[in-house]
Amino acid sequence: PQPSRPAGCNLCAVTQAQREIILLHELAHARFITDQVYRNYVWWFWHNGLSAGQRADIGKYLQSLGYDRGVPDMLVNEMQAFILHTPESEFFSSKAAGLNSPQLAQLRAAFWYRLAGILPLQSTPGYRLP
Repeated sequence: PQPSRPAGCNLCAVTQAQREIILLHELAHARFITDQVYRNYVWWFWHNGLSAGQRADIGKYLQSLGYDRGVPDMLVNEMQAFILHTPESEFFSSKAAGLNSPQLAQLRAAFWYRLAGILPLQSTPGYRLP
């Protein structure tokens, strides 16, 4: 959405900062859908970078937002968009997702550090992480 202040609807206002957060979040979805290497890595991170408890807490958080926990691809896609690309704001609460600030920072750092070590300059069709 464009920054706006609709008359008579204070809750409908969108600031430039909110717009930037929304854009980052949606671009994360675009990368997940279009970059197979990244998508495979996100799946790997879901299973290996998060504990079972963290996956459960994130699943509960996403369910509280109206997402269906029975759709694994959606859970993983939303996890990466919220946890890794959406800063703390009215759009994302790490506490509600079962993470304190140091845990969130540690997860983000681990995700980006490992990703930097595995992504080739150009992805190849059908690439799968070992």
